[in-house]
This record gives sequence, C-alpha cells and structure tokens, in this order.
Amino acid sequence: PLTEVKQRIRDVRPPNGLFTPKILNQLRQNRYRPVMWTVVPEDWTRPGVYVVVQRVMRQVRNGALIVLHDGVYGGEDVAEIVALLAPQLRAKGYHFVTIDDLWRRRVCN
Repeated sequence: PLTEVKQRIRDVRPPNGLFTPKILNQLRQNRYRPVMWTVVPEDWTRPGVYVVVQRVMRQVRNGALIVLHDGVYGGEDVAEIVALLAPQLRAKGYHFVTIDDLWRRRVCN
C-alpha cells in the first residue's frame, strides 16, 4: 500500500527577490527557509520555449538554481521548457537535486 507522506513546505522564494529584514525575521520564526536563484531566463515574458532554453543554457553553472514560473506568468510553457532543457543539462553532465539536498550540503546558506 502507498503511504501518504505529509511534508510542510519550508522554502520560500520571494517575488522579485526582495526580502525585507522584517520578512526574514518572520520566516525564521516560523521555520521557513529563504531561497534565491542564480538563473532567471525571464520566462514570464513568454519569449518562446527555445529562447528560454537557450537563456538557461548560457547562464547555468554547477550549483545553479533555475527559476521558472508557473501559472499565467509563463507557466503555459514550463512543461515543454523542462522537457527540452533537462536532457540538454544531463548531456552536459549536470544532475538535479532537491532544495533539501542543497540545504544539507549547505550550498544555499
């Protein structure tokens, strides 16, 4: 039988990358972790799937955190972007890890 795993969401990416000291304090008090990004292909402008993939490939480095937007701000293309992007990244030797893995390795601190 499948067991349901309930896990509290602990990671927060701020809109536009803006954390105020007050917000950071509130996050810490409530045991949330702020997470930023290193690759932002501006997918919310909907420049096209291939443009976004090219932008990511130009910006990506080891340890990169890629931000892609869901919903009406680019999300219509996110599945297609990832379907094209993931094999290209793997072919270049990159592998994918969770934010939890990064925290455990203290890359995000």
